[in-house]
Amino acid sequence: NETGVGVPHVRVIAFPVTDSSESATRVAISNEAGSFRLRLGGPGKYVVRVRRIGFSPEADQILDATAAEELKVTLTLRAFAIELADAADQ
Repeated sequence: NETGVGVPHVRVIAFPVTDSSESATRVAISNEAGSFRLRLGGPGKYVVRVRRIGFSPEADQILDATAAEELKVTLTLRAFAIELADAADQ
C-alpha cells in the first residue's frame, strides 16, 4: 500500500498487451506478506492489473518480460473506503 506495507490477498492479473483473452491471462493472489509470483506465457510486453476490496484500483502497469527472467515489481495500492448505505435509510 502507500505506506510500503505488503497487502495480502491481492488479485494480480497479467496478460499480453496484444491479447487479453482468457486463455492468455495469468492470475495470482498475493500471500500474507503481499508477495506474488506469476508464470507468464513467454517474453513480451504484459499489462499488469491489481485489485483488492478496500483499495482503489490503480492504473495498469506495462511490464517488458524477457525469456527466463524473474522480475521484481512493486505495485502500490491506495486504501479506499466506501460507506455503504444503511438499509433503513433506503
